[in-house]
Amino acid sequence: MEEAPGGGAEARARSRQYDYATNSNLVVTTGSPRPRDDPTGEPGALRGRIRARSFGDRALQTRPPELEEKSRGRNARDAADPDLPRRDAKRARRAAGEVGVLSLADEAAYEPRTKETRAANEALLGVIQQQLGGQPPDVLADAADEVLAALKSDRMRDPDRRKEIEKLINPVSDQMFDLLVSIGKLITDFHGASAGAPSGDGTDMTLDDDIGVAVEFEEDEDDSDSNFYQVQDESDEDDTVELNGPRAMQMDGELYDDGMLNCGAGLTVDAQDIDACWLQRKISQAYQDIDPQRSQKLAEEILKAIAEGDDRDVENRLVMLLNYEKFDLIKLLLHNRLQIVWCTSLARAEDEEQRKKIAEEMMSKPRLATILEQLHATRASAKERQVNLERSIWGEAKRLLNNDIAGTDGAMDSSAVDRYIESGWFKGQRQQLDLDNLSFLQGSLLMSNKKCELPPGSFRIPQKGYEEVHVPALRAMPYESAEKIVKISEMPEWAQPAFAGMTQLNRVQSKVYDTALFKPDNILLCAPTGAGKTNVAMLTILHQIGLHMKCGEFDNTKYKIVYVAPMKALVAEVAGNLSARLKEYNVTVRELSGDQNLTKLQIDETQIIVTTPEKWDIITRKSGDRTYTQMVKLLIIDEIHLLHDNRGPVLESIVSRTVHSAANLLDRNNLINYDRRTGYFQVTDLGRIASYYYISHRTISTYNEYLKPTMGYIELCQLFSLSEEFKYVIVRQDEKMELTKLLDHVPIPVKENLEEPGTKINVLLQAYISRLKLEGLSLGSDMIYIRQSAGRLVRALFEMVLKRGWAQLVEKALNLSKMIDMKMWSVQTPLRQFPGIPNEFLMKLEKKELAWERYYDLSSQEIANSPDFQWDDMVHGYVEPFWVLVEDNDSECILHHEYIMLKKQYLDEDHTLNFTVPICEPLPPQYFIRVVSDKWLGSQEVLPVSFKHLVLPEKHAPPTELLDLQPLPVTALRDARFEGLYSSLKHFNPVQTQVFNALYNSDDSVFVAVPTGSGKTICAEFAILRNHQKAVSCETNMRVIYIAPLEALAKERYRDWERKFGEFARVVELTVLVDLKSSKCLAIEEDTYLKTLNLGLIASYYYISYTTIERFSSMLTQKTKIKGLLEVLASASEYAELSSRRGEEESIERLVRHQRFSIENPNSGDPHVKANALLQAHFSRHMVVGNLASDQRKILLSAYRLLQAMVDVVSSNGWLSLALSAMELCQMVIQGMWDRDSVLLQLPHFTKELARRCQENGIESIFNLAQMSADDMRDLLQLPCSQLQDIIGFIKRFPNIAMAYEVCEGDDISAGGNVTLQVTLEHDMTSLPSGTGPVHAPRYPKPKEEGWWVVIGDSSTDQLLAIKRVALQKRARLKLEFTAAAEVGKKDYMVFLMSDSYLGCDQEYEFTVNVKYAGGD
Repeated sequence: MEEAPGGGAEARARSRQYDYATNSNLVVTTGSPRPRDDPTGEPGALRGRIRARSFGDRALQTRPPELEEKSRGRNARDAADPDLPRRDAKRARRAAGEVGVLSLADEAAYEPRTKETRAANEALLGVIQQQLGGQPPDVLADAADEVLAALKSDRMRDPDRRKEIEKLINPVSDQMFDLLVSIGKLITDFHGASAGAPSGDGTDMTLDDDIGVAVEFEEDEDDSDSNFYQVQDESDEDDTVELNGPRAMQMDGELYDDGMLNCGAGLTVDAQDIDACWLQRKISQAYQDIDPQRSQKLAEEILKAIAEGDDRDVENRLVMLLNYEKFDLIKLLLHNRLQIVWCTSLARAEDEEQRKKIAEEMMSKPRLATILEQLHATRASAKERQVNLERSIWGEAKRLLNNDIAGTDGAMDSSAVDRYIESGWFKGQRQQLDLDNLSFLQGSLLMSNKKCELPPGSFRIPQKGYEEVHVPALRAMPYESAEKIVKISEMPEWAQPAFAGMTQLNRVQSKVYDTALFKPDNILLCAPTGAGKTNVAMLTILHQIGLHMKCGEFDNTKYKIVYVAPMKALVAEVAGNLSARLKEYNVTVRELSGDQNLTKLQIDETQIIVTTPEKWDIITRKSGDRTYTQMVKLLIIDEIHLLHDNRGPVLESIVSRTVHSAANLLDRNNLINYDRRTGYFQVTDLGRIASYYYISHRTISTYNEYLKPTMGYIELCQLFSLSEEFKYVIVRQDEKMELTKLLDHVPIPVKENLEEPGTKINVLLQAYISRLKLEGLSLGSDMIYIRQSAGRLVRALFEMVLKRGWAQLVEKALNLSKMIDMKMWSVQTPLRQFPGIPNEFLMKLEKKELAWERYYDLSSQEIANSPDFQWDDMVHGYVEPFWVLVEDNDSECILHHEYIMLKKQYLDEDHTLNFTVPICEPLPPQYFIRVVSDKWLGSQEVLPVSFKHLVLPEKHAPPTELLDLQPLPVTALRDARFEGLYSSLKHFNPVQTQVFNALYNSDDSVFVAVPTGSGKTICAEFAILRNHQKAVSCETNMRVIYIAPLEALAKERYRDWERKFGEFARVVELTVLVDLKSSKCLAIEEDTYLKTLNLGLIASYYYISYTTIERFSSMLTQKTKIKGLLEVLASASEYAELSSRRGEEESIERLVRHQRFSIENPNSGDPHVKANALLQAHFSRHMVVGNLASDQRKILLSAYRLLQAMVDVVSSNGWLSLALSAMELCQMVIQGMWDRDSVLLQLPHFTKELARRCQENGIESIFNLAQMSADDMRDLLQLPCSQLQDIIGFIKRFPNIAMAYEVCEGDDISAGGNVTLQVTLEHDMTSLPSGTGPVHAPRYPKPKEEGWWVVIGDSSTDQLLAIKRVALQKRARLKLEFTAAAEVGKKDYMVFLMSDSYLGCDQEYEFTVNVKYAGGD
C-alpha cells in the first residue's frame, strides 16, 4: 500500500508524541477530578479571560535612591511591632509599585455603598460646593475624592491634612476643618470595597480582586514610601469607636461594631429585598448581554452551589461558575449566602402551606431565625439611624456655613434642619410605594380575582432551571338555541367578494354579523387574538360601502373610513390586506404613517386610510376646515385598550374629533355635557380650550379643580407644574446641586421640596424666563421640553380664568404667558422686548425704577427715542392682537371680554366696538375698560367709565294693558275696496282692535310691541290705508316706506303688497340705489322707474357683488393677458373678507416669491394679495396646509362663478381673445394646473416626469393615450395595475364630443343681415352607459358637472359675435345668431367649443359666409 502524502498514520503518531494530552500522565495530579475551565496547557484563545484594564498591572514603579534608606529603616521599625494595622491589599500593591496603567483613573472614583455613607458624601459635596462655588458635578466629585484621600491618609497629621485640603478647596476655618474631619470619619467605605477584614494576628488574609485566592503578604515585603505602619498620634484617638457605643449592633448573637462591620461595607443585602428573581437580576446586571434563559439556569446553579458547604468550598464553586472577573458578585453572594438561599426559597413557595414549612425550619436554627426576624421586622430602626445621621451632619454643616458667611457663632436653626431632612433631599433611591393610592377604584383595569389559579387539570413538571406548566385546552361553549353560523353564500351577493376563499364566519363573527353589516351602531368587540376581529371590521366597512351603492354601482366619493392600527409595523400589513380584499369595489386603500405621507390630493382620492393614532391626530388637527373628519363615516380603532395607556390622550383627541365616543370620560372631566340616554353631547368651554391647545383631559381637570380667584404668581407656577404633560419629568441625583443653586436665583419662591418633580418644573420654567444658563445636559433637555409646552399650557390657564371672569387672575395669567413668550419678567422694562437696545442702557433705565407710564411724559431730550408709536413690520408684523376687558368697580369681575385684531392698513382709522354689559342698582360709581396687548408686556390702557350722571330707565317699563274690548268688524274700515282686502276675516283681533283708532283715524306716531304672530302687519296696513285716503282727498301725497330687517322679508312683503295694493297704489322694491346706478347695474328713469342694465343682470344671475361687477367692467381691456385676468379676479370684493391671521405673513410672502406671476408691491396682509398667491399656488400644485388651505378652498369655490361672470362681461364688450382666455382660466381653476402644463397632468397618478416620458414617446394628448393598447400603455407608464385602472377609467370619462355645424339659409345672406349657425353636439357615450357623471377634478373642493361654451368670432378683428352656454349630456342642438359683415363677399368666421372643466378637449373650426348685396347678387 502506497503511503499517502504527508506521512500517513506513522507521521501523525510522531507529531502527536509532543502533545500535552499525550504527556499528561507524567504530571503529578491530586487524584481529584479537574474542575471545569481548568487550564489544560494547550493553546487557547484569551477572549473573555483578560480585561483591557488589566494591561500594565505588572508594571513596577522605581523609587528615587534617597527613599530606599528611609524605606529600609521603616521596615525595620515595622518588623519590631507586627501588630500594627495593615491597609487593604490593593493599596499595598500600589505602594509596592504594582499599578495597572489602565485602572488608575477608575480606582480614583469613590462610590458610597451604604445609605449612611451616601448621606455623608452628599454633605461633603455640599461643603465643597460652598467653598468652590458653581462647578460641574464631575469637578466637585473629583475634589471630594482628593479631600477624602487627605482625610483618610495615615501618613498625615491634622495640620498636614488641612494644608492639603486648603490647596484643593481654598482656605477653611477651624470649624469647617472640624466638620470635614467628622464627615470623613462617617465615610467608612472609602477604598474599602475590596479590602478584607484585619486578622487577629496583624496580617491580612483577603481574597485578591484579580484571581480570587487568598494572598498573604510577608512581613519583610518591601513597601512604598506610603507610611501605613505609622503609629497613631494622641490627636487621632477620636478615630476609634467604642465597642459598646451607640453605633454598635448585635448580629447572630455576637456583638459587632461599625469598625468590624466595615469589612463588609456595601455587601450586606437587606433580606426584604430578596425575592424569587433577585439572584437572576443580579446576574443580568453582571452580564449585560446574557440570555434570559441562560441567566435563569445560572441562577439555579448558583443557588445549589451556595446552599451547602463551608465558605471555602462555596467560593471555589462560585469561581468555577462565574469566572474570576465577576469577583464582586462572588463576594456579594458569599457574604449573604444564607439570606439568598432561604429568602429565595420563601419567595418561590407555591402556596402558604409550603411557605409555613420553610419558616418553621428556619425558626429551628438560630442563624436562620435572625433572617426570618429581619423579614418581618419594620425598617423603623434603620430609618431612625439614617435620619439621626443626616440631622447631625447637616446641623453641623449648616452651623459652620452660617458662621463662615455671617461671621457669628451659633447652632443651626432646628426648623431649617427639619426642612432639609423632611425635603427628602438625602432619602434613598428606593422608596416604598403606596399601592393603595395607586390602585384603580373599579377602573378600566380592574382585576377582580383575588387569587390567580390554574384551571382544573393543570399540572407542573419541574425541569433543570425551569418548570413546565401544562394547561388543558378550553372546551368550546355549547351552542345556544338561536345561535347560527353565517355562511358566506348567505351573505348579500355584492358583499361576498370581500370574503373570497372563506366558506363561513366563525362564532364571534356570526354573533355580531347582523349588527356589523346591517346596522350603523357603535361596536366594542373584546375577543382574544386570532378570534377574527379583522373580519368584523371588514363587515363594518362593507356596511359603509353598501350605503353608497346604487344600481349595482358604488359611489366612493361620499365617505371615508379610517383604520387606526396601534403600530407602524401593522399599518402596511392592514393596508395590503384591505386593498386586496376590496379591489372588487374600486376602493382605494392607502397607509398614512411616519414613513408614508399623503398629499391632500391623495387623501381626497382615498376611501380607506390606515394610520397610527399620532399621525391621524396630526392630520385632523391641521385641517382647519375639518374636511376629512366630516367625511369620515367609520372609524375603526385596533387595540382600543390602549386608551388607558400613555397614548390615551391621543386616542381621545381623534375620537372626539371624528366620532362621538369616549364620552363618559370626557363628561366626568367637564369637557363635554353627555346625555347617556340619547347619545348626544355638547362641548363645554373647557372642552374647546383642551382641544384648541392640545391638552389632556387630566390636565384640564387639575386646572379646573385648583384654580382660585385669589391665586398669585406662586400658586400659578405651582399649578403649572402639576400638568400631566410633565409626568415623566424626574429629579435626578446629579441635578440636585444645580437645582439648589437655581432656587436661589429665581424670583418666584418655590414652596415644594427639591425631591418633587414639580419643584424642578417650576424652577426650570422660571430659569427659562430669566434666561439663566444651565450646566447639566439633562436639565437643559428637560428645559427644552418644558419650554415647548409652557406657552400653550399657560394660554389655556388664561382662557379658563377669562371664562370665569376673575379680573386680577386674568391679568396675572396673561402676563405669565407673555413673560414666557418674551423670556423676561414683567418687572423689567418693556424696552427689553425690542432687540438691538444695549443691555447697559436697559439696566440704567431699570435702576431708575420709573413706572412705564412715565416714559410717555418724558421729552425727547430726556429719553433717546420719541414715545410716539410707529408701526414697524419687522417688529409688529401686519396685525397686532388686543384684549378689551370690561371690569367692575373693584376690578374683580370681568363683565365682558373681546379679542380684536388691529391691522396695519387700518392703523390711522377709528375703531368702534359695540357691546352690552350688565348694570344693576345700587349704581356703581364706575366701570373700567382695559385694553391690553396679547403679546407685549407693559402695553395696556385703562379707561374709567363714570356712572355719576347716568340715569337708568325704569327697571320694568309698564306695558300698555291689553283692554278687554269688543273685536271690531271689518266693516269698521268704512270702504268697500278696503273691506275687500280682508274678505277672509270677519273681525280684527284684540291687538288690532285696540290700535285701530290711533292708526286708521289719526296721524299719531304709534309703537307696537307684541309677540310674533299678533297681527302687526295688518296694523301697519291700517296706517297705509289712512295715507291713501288722504291722498285721494288731496289732503297729502306722501309716500310710505316699509323697512324690513332682512332682504328676504322685504321681498316677501313686496310681493304681498304688490298683490294687495297694486290696483290703487304703486309698490316698488328699493335697494341701495345710488351705488347701483353708479356701478352701471341699473338706471333710474324719471326719478321713479328702475331699469336693470346688462351688468346688473350678470351680477344678479351669478350672485356676486355689484362692486365686483363694476371692477370687472372698468379694469378689463381688450389687451389684458392671463396675468391681468388673474389680478382682476383676485381683486373681487368677495375676497375682501378673507381672514388675516397672526403668523401668516411669512407663509404668504414665501408663496408670492415662488409663483409664476409676480405681484406689484405685495402686502401680505392684503386679502387680495392672499387670494392671488393662493390661486397661483393652486395652479402650480404647491400644497398649503392649515388655515391657508381653508382659505384656498373658499377662494376656489367663489372663483368659478366669478369667472363665469367675467366671461359674460368680456363677451358683452365683444372681445374674442380675452373671452377665450377667461374660459381657459376657468379650466385651470377646476383642474389645478397652468394652461402651459401638459394636459396629461389631469390624469390620476400622473407626475411631470411621467408626462415628459409620454411626450418623448409622441403621446401629447389624452386622445393619443386613449389610442394605445393596454399592453403598450402598461409598458410606457410602468405603473401598478390598480393605478392603470384609474387612468383607463379617467380616459373613458374624458369628454369626446362630435361637433357639426351648418349656416342656415347660407345662400341668402345680405350685408348687415342676420346669420344663423346651427350647431349639433353629440357626446360619445360608448363607455359611459350611466351618463357623464361629475367632472374628475380632485383639486376642486366640490363635485361639478360638465359645462360648455359655443362661441362665434372673427379672428381677423378679434371680435366676439355670439356666445351660448350649454350643459351637454348626450346630444344638444342650438342656434347662434350674429350680424353679417357690412362688406360684400366671402367672409371667414370661427366657431369654438370650449369646456369649462377640462383642458385639451376644446375644438375650433372655420366656416365661410358669402355676403351679398341686399336684394341681389
